[in-house]
Amino acid sequence: MPFTEEQKAILEQVFDDFGNLSDKQLSKKTYNEFPWKTTYDPHKLYSKCIIKPSILSRFLKLRKINLKNLCR
Repeated sequence: MPFTEEQKAILEQVFDDFGNLSDKQLSKKTYNEFPWKTTYDPHKLYSKCIIKPSILSRFLKLRKINLKNLCR
């Protein structure tokens, strides 16, 4: 199934913003942002952190609003 124009615009924005980052840079950036920031402990070498459903739900609602604004 091909991507819609809206999906293509989102993917292009993601590639523009993050395409130059390494895997380690992306991981570090991810863990410094909500919702990982509220869950992840950077002082542990390894962790089985689980993001609470309520936190993930809030994140996805906020992200959905931001994506809608991006595609306008």
